[in-house]
Amino acid sequence: MISLLLLLIPHFSYAEPREQLNLVMGLQTVIDLRTRPCPNVMECLRSGNRSLLEIQYSQDKNQLILTPIARGETTIIVRDEHGDVATTYDVIVSPYNLKRYAEELKELLRELTTVSITIRGDHIVVDGQVSEYHALQRAQVVFARPGMKEIADNLVTLTKAGMEKAAHDIEEQLGKPGLKVKPWNGVFLLEGHSKDQNEARSALELARKLAAALGISKPVSGELVISKLPGD
Repeated sequence: MISLLLLLIPHFSYAEPREQLNLVMGLQTVIDLRTRPCPNVMECLRSGNRSLLEIQYSQDKNQLILTPIARGETTIIVRDEHGDVATTYDVIVSPYNLKRYAEELKELLRELTTVSITIRGDHIVVDGQVSEYHALQRAQVVFARPGMKEIADNLVTLTKAGMEKAAHDIEEQLGKPGLKVKPWNGVFLLEGHSKDQNEARSALELARKLAAALGISKPVSGELVISKLPGD
């Protein structure tokens, strides 16, 4: 009797490599491919939106040459000689050289060691907390430069200790014994009593100016409010 041994060979599936490319309009980028695309190159190098970039293939060097044309997002899918997906590139085309700007921000804000600077999509995000409002002022001066707001988001805030110190300094400069400045949930509360609405508004306006002079503006620390008025 002849016995047949059936070998079951498991089939392993794997996810093809996926990479993100941040390209700058007008600047060519050369990419070394891991594998050769199938003979019909135009079929095996597909872009979701060819109006964003021009794709060329160097057969001798097995490289992609990408020339960004317009701002936007798309994908490039590379298929191997068997027609299987070898690599997928998620492409973001920006009119700005975000890497260069990110390095520039890191240099300008190098003293802010608790702040991170990262590229997310077609924007730079500056995030973190600082304990001194002088550091907050530094970040705001950098972000006040022309064109900076178009490419980067300033999410730098004060720590709890920094908020408390800023509240103390605002209160001290306000010079109104009946008014207290307290940090609360990311904003400052101006509490106390005043003779009338005009005095209350004047105190609030002055407190806001003092906060702005310390580098604390609405996008960072919210608004000051009067919580108690005569007759409340």
